[in-house]
Amino acid sequence: IHVEASPQPLGYRNKIVVHRDEGGRLGFFGTDHRSIVDIEKCLIANDPVYERLASIRKESSKPWHVALSDPTQREDIPQGSFYQVNATMAQKLLEWVRKQIVSANSEISSRFLDLYCGAGFFTLELADCFSQVCGVDRDVRAIHAATVLAQKRGIARASFFAAEIEERIDWILETQASDQFTLLVDPPREG
Repeated sequence: IHVEASPQPLGYRNKIVVHRDEGGRLGFFGTDHRSIVDIEKCLIANDPVYERLASIRKESSKPWHVALSDPTQREDIPQGSFYQVNATMAQKLLEWVRKQIVSANSEISSRFLDLYCGAGFFTLELADCFSQVCGVDRDVRAIHAATVLAQKRGIARASFFAAEIEERIDWILETQASDQFTLLVDPPREG
């Protein structure tokens, strides 16, 4: 197992979700999963997220649950869709995956299949290694974002499909994969 520490243990996160209770407290759920622990600053959030937190603290009309994100890192990602929250470590992870692909180059096919692709982070960033890339995820909004990002970047050989992977795995493998393909499986936290 390869484990690598983040070079930036604080101020790295490009998204947090905060909650507001009837008393006006704004922050995170406590250990009882109901009460709100009021916070002035989240030490792991980056500066743009902290600035958004400070601004919504002044607004009484904001919803009770709000996702605050860094628009410079997540501008094309739909609210609620998964995207790596630590940009530095996401790049390190991408570099590690790319290295694995390059080192296995003689065995790599020209096709890449990314299951649980979200908004296409790996699919789009690794497209230069393959003649055809395909991403599959159940999040329709993320798939739409990935398709738009592929068009913006001029990656015509990328395709994305919205599907429940667990229910459609046979169809996905039959229709999207040739005899040889590179498969990346990066499931969400819940498995």
